[in-house]
Amino acid sequence: MYLKNDDIKRIWSSFYALWSDFLEYERPRLPNFIPVVIGTGIWLYFSLQNEPNFLLNMCMAMCSVGAVLYWKKDIIVGIIALICLGFFSAQLRTVMVDTTMLEEKTGKIIQLYATVESCEKTERGLIFTLNDIEPLHLKKIQLVWNGAKAKNCKQDYEHGMRIKVRACLLPLYGQSFPGAYDFKLQQYFRGISARGYIAKQPTILRVPNMRRPVFTIESLRHSINRKIEEVLPPDEAAVSQALITGNKHGISKQIRKAFSDSGTAHLLAISGLHMGIIGFFIFWLFRIILCLIPPIALYHDVKKVSAVLSLPLLLFYLLLSGHSVPSIRAYIMHMLIMVGILMSRKGLTMRSICIAALFILLVTPEVLMFPGFQMSFGAVIAIVAFYEKYEKLEQHPIMAIVMTTMLASLPVALFSVSNFNQLTLNSMFANVLAIPLMSFFIMPIAMISLLFMLLDWVTFPMHALGFGVKLLIKIVKFAATLPGSYIVMPTPEPYVMAILIYSGLWLALVHHKVRRLGFAGIAVGLMCYYFQPLPDLFISPRGKAIGFRTPDAVCFNSCRPFRSMATAWAKSVGFDSRKKWTSSKCSEFITQESDYQYTFTKKDKDYQIDISQYMDSDYAHIIYLPTMRAVSNEKRNRPWS
Repeated sequence: MYLKNDDIKRIWSSFYALWSDFLEYERPRLPNFIPVVIGTGIWLYFSLQNEPNFLLNMCMAMCSVGAVLYWKKDIIVGIIALICLGFFSAQLRTVMVDTTMLEEKTGKIIQLYATVESCEKTERGLIFTLNDIEPLHLKKIQLVWNGAKAKNCKQDYEHGMRIKVRACLLPLYGQSFPGAYDFKLQQYFRGISARGYIAKQPTILRVPNMRRPVFTIESLRHSINRKIEEVLPPDEAAVSQALITGNKHGISKQIRKAFSDSGTAHLLAISGLHMGIIGFFIFWLFRIILCLIPPIALYHDVKKVSAVLSLPLLLFYLLLSGHSVPSIRAYIMHMLIMVGILMSRKGLTMRSICIAALFILLVTPEVLMFPGFQMSFGAVIAIVAFYEKYEKLEQHPIMAIVMTTMLASLPVALFSVSNFNQLTLNSMFANVLAIPLMSFFIMPIAMISLLFMLLDWVTFPMHALGFGVKLLIKIVKFAATLPGSYIVMPTPEPYVMAILIYSGLWLALVHHKVRRLGFAGIAVGLMCYYFQPLPDLFISPRGKAIGFRTPDAVCFNSCRPFRSMATAWAKSVGFDSRKKWTSSKCSEFITQESDYQYTFTKKDKDYQIDISQYMDSDYAHIIYLPTMRAVSNEKRNRPWS
């Protein structure tokens, strides 16, 4: 049956009428989509295998701006222009950062002269971030110094010190497989060129001039960390440092795993939750103090004065804590809320979130690819979108806490599966107990402790903070022991994540009745995730590590240099750990015929595999059986690869 011209015209007219009605209904909220479209352009840039031509990209961006000025009311032209703007801003940022990456291991211990940017304690020793490195021409490097001497070292290596160090430098790790988290990309934009280890205690050549303002924040952070270590036990001190100065290196693996397994790892990072608690604590503290001063309370609007005074103090905490992306987002939103108070308007809206996202994406577009940005904005968008429709629930505190925790957990779980292959089912239970403790006790006491430390009074508030942190650790450890605390999930394909993310954004940002299509999109994305094919064979660079996926485990040969890569591969297909193929779970499925020939059994059918064709390749391969379709992690021509 063929459609006639009249039928086509009627269908087109109906579609155009629906489109016009949608645009008219959503006109006040159309600016909320601007960061989404710009983010699409940024994602397209970072997903490319080869670096695009900068001049051509700049010309496309300029032409798109000209097209917008010519066709002012054309939405399609505007969308294309914003995508080009995001694409160009990402490449411009890449060119401006221009971090030289170390390509090969130095091969031996070499002597370096460098300036200390930071030195932080870890469970095993010290970790240095160094800049101004001689004789190498590198921006920054990260060096670890482990062992008994490092753990017991009494020397303080402060920001700005010039040191002599003997170290071995190594190139940074890239992606373990296509679609995996790219640690090397993150370090490129942090300006870190290489990693390595220190062979001998560094020698101090010159101490910094403390009169120079550039050393103020780093020196203060270093001093605060030392005061916390002097008063509190190691575990409580490490978590307290994470909450006050953003230093998480000292947290032990056991506690870090407990926070991760219980779904409360976000409490260890200075995020929107911490900034929001501290911002409103400062705001209400100023408001109470000013209300106690009659000349101010009687003749001035105390609420507005408190709003203005809270901003510089929160900015100080933002700088002290390391100004992570979630904390910058929270500061911008707090600033907009305070501006709303000054203008007697509501400040916490979807528009304020989009302004914060737009500012961050245009200044640092690379953060779109990192879990901090994804989880932070995903959680706050879900919360605000829900309360825009169900405002009355805010009047019920218990229900509000439960709903807020549940809403924040959904996008966080999605990005946790995507980046870390981990799903935590009991995170809501842990967060319902931990977040009120964090909000009403730990963070206010942490701010009072910070004030006392600045005045060199450490005793009472610090011990109260230690008590709160100890209680938090007990809650987290208990939640981590419950069933469902740690479930390993396969890595979603990029198209699956795209369907789920855009469907969720459609559901959150659109108010028209067509927003229900977002539920259908999420259902389609989950179905695609369930039925997506998983790789059965893994081959490492130069064929040194080989792995097979069996029904019960992922089986690898005993190749220790590729241990971390093998573990990442195992998690990418839904297994917690790898097994040796000589184990009982693996030996019945795998037979080694020769150095390069293997027989792999799947569903009672044998497949002959020859890996000799991959022996000269420097890059990992993933092969899907039974069709033997090969997907290669080929060399990417990008500045960070």
